[in-house]
Amino acid sequence: MGLGGRVIGAVLRRTGILGTLQEAWRRDFERASAKMRRDTERRVERLQESVKELGMAVRASRGRAQLLERRVEAADIDSRQSHLLAGFTSEMNAADVCAHVARAVSAAPLDPAPCAHLVIDEVFPPDFYQLLVESLPAPEFFLSHDPIKMNLRPARFKVVPALTRAVWEFVDADVTRTIADVALRRLQPYLHARCEAMFGAGRADAALAIPHRAFGGRIMLRRPGYLQRPHLDPKRSSATVLIYVARPGDPEGVGTALYALSSPVSPVRTSTYYPEDHGVTCTPVKHVPFRPNTAVVFVNAEGAHGAEIPKASAAESFQRYAFMYYIGPDLPELLRFVSTLPTAAQQGWLGLAESGDE
Repeated sequence: MGLGGRVIGAVLRRTGILGTLQEAWRRDFERASAKMRRDTERRVERLQESVKELGMAVRASRGRAQLLERRVEAADIDSRQSHLLAGFTSEMNAADVCAHVARAVSAAPLDPAPCAHLVIDEVFPPDFYQLLVESLPAPEFFLSHDPIKMNLRPARFKVVPALTRAVWEFVDADVTRTIADVALRRLQPYLHARCEAMFGAGRADAALAIPHRAFGGRIMLRRPGYLQRPHLDPKRSSATVLIYVARPGDPEGVGTALYALSSPVSPVRTSTYYPEDHGVTCTPVKHVPFRPNTAVVFVNAEGAHGAEIPKASAAESFQRYAFMYYIGPDLPELLRFVSTLPTAAQQGWLGLAESGDE
């Protein structure tokens, strides 16, 4: 810096102008920096929105493509199954099928341990059972991202082959109702004991008097590697029904295991309950083999149930099909009943209203 610059600097320092200028420069710099940050943040936000919109467009496009693929596949299957569908709609007598089912449930032996249950052989007439097997939906019709555990609810069918729709909507309505009606009569003493344990002896009759119905029906596809630990089903379920749709050659060992509990349990939530998570030991007592045209009905109390398909037990391509649903009190009526319980007793039913017919 020359002499003139040093003189000017000394004058500015003495008069305080230098500090003022420095403060002004600092404020200008901060304002410029803040504006730059805001502009950058806005650009980043716009970029993020663009990326999000692009992702949504890609997913929507992929979804439309998958929907189109399912429709094409369904149309192809329909052309191959048209004779089966015609036979089902013109020749099947729904009353005869349901009468056969009712007789099978009535004749099934009742075993009280580890939980009261019925193992039902020859649930359906042989020709109808063969139609069930033929109408099973292929994996691509299951809206699931988990290849090992897939569910498809007939009540929520979207794109499926016409035979699949016709047969399984019939099962989900007429057949489930038929099994429920007979099973409720046969399991009445055990269901009454369940209500006593849950609500007390003075309220058991009123609880059991609530109209019960079938709900939550779903076609289940399971593959090797599947494991369902011992559990009790959601509290609304008084009983559970599993209908096996096994095919010749399917391994029998991938059925349902029934477990005894080391101590009584009282689930504090309405969702699925895993006794082992609460220190209760589950000991396998019985295995219901996975056999064609077989079903098992069990009371959702005292014992637990589970299933497993070890990878070593079946070929990698193996697919286990079954149909499951619950039998339980009508939801609005149950909610009204629960509202009459003491406040402390109502706590164990929180979340019931949101559970719907799952």
